[in-house]
This record gives sequence, structure tokens and C-alpha cells, in this order.
Amino acid sequence: MKTHIDFDKSFKVIGIDPGLKGGIAFLEDNHLIQAVKMPTTQLETKTKKKVKQMTAKEKKLHKSKHAVYKTKTKVDSKAIYDLITDFEPDLVVIEKPFYLAIESRQSTATIAENIGRIYGIVESQKYKLEIVSSQTWKKYFDIGADKEEAINKAQELYPEVNLISPRGRVKSDGMAEAILLAVYGNRSN
Repeated sequence: MKTHIDFDKSFKVIGIDPGLKGGIAFLEDNHLIQAVKMPTTQLETKTKKKVKQMTAKEKKLHKSKHAVYKTKTKVDSKAIYDLITDFEPDLVVIEKPFYLAIESRQSTATIAENIGRIYGIVESQKYKLEIVSSQTWKKYFDIGADKEEAINKAQELYPEVNLISPRGRVKSDGMAEAILLAVYGNRSN
């Protein structure tokens, strides 16, 4: 907890929408420095596919007792670590995950694993961490669950922001939500 305010030092906040289609936003003294899509990577993992679900190539590997692998998208821990530690934030605000009852156990486990990777990075560097539910920060901005509302609010606050990723054609609600999370974290400073 801060007991002394250093007026010569700027206040840096990172907002993170932790989903695979999420984003990371960097604010310094309420000025948007950068917003990026969530860095991801592909990992090969062994699979326990049923034989009838395998491709011909996978069936051949299976018969020869070789492991069958599939690729899985995960958040890129190294890239996230580099982004966060290069910025040296005073506060990191992460959206609390919301698990829908209709999601599969595998989907829920993947979400939890990705969030755990991000928490681990932040906590290992001893940065101040605030975990906030989507209902809380959306209420602060008076927006609803519609992703377009978050995009519009982020562009209202920072008209110069480009929410279209380099290879994308549509605006990233993940980057917009990351921006709003950072602004929410900056609310008391």
C-alpha cells in the first residue's frame, strides 16, 4: 500500500483482458502508450482422440504405436513477461475470468491455465495486482455486455487508438477491454 506519493514519478498501469482473443493495454499518467492483442503461441500436445475421429495420417501413427499430437493455442508467457517487465507497471489490472455453465471442462481448464500463466508472471515480479470482475468495471463505464459498447467507449476515450490488429479486418474487443481495464485501474490516481 502506498503511503508516500512521489509527484515526480509517473503512474503506469497495465490492463489485461486475459482471453486468447484478449489484449494488453499500457497507460502512463492516463495516456495510452500502446494496446496489443494477446500474444499467443502454438503448443503440440499428445491427444487421446478416438480412432474414428483420427485422420488417415493419425491412424497410421496410432497403429505404429507413435503418439498422435495436436496443436493447442496458449497465451505466450515469454512475450507477456517481456511486455510487462519492459513497461515496469505500478499496477496490473486483470479481468476476473467468468466461466459459463455451458463451457466444457476442457475449455474451462484452458481458460484457467492461461489466466494462471498471467497471474504467475505478475506475481513473480511483485507488481501490484488488481483482479476485477467484468460487471464491476463495465458498471464503472456504464456499458453493458455488448462488445461493441466496449470498443466505442475505448475509442471515445482514445480516438487515436487503432483497434484493428495488423492482420485483422475487424476491431478487437479484447484490446478495447484491456484499455478500459487500465483506465479503471487508474481511477484513483
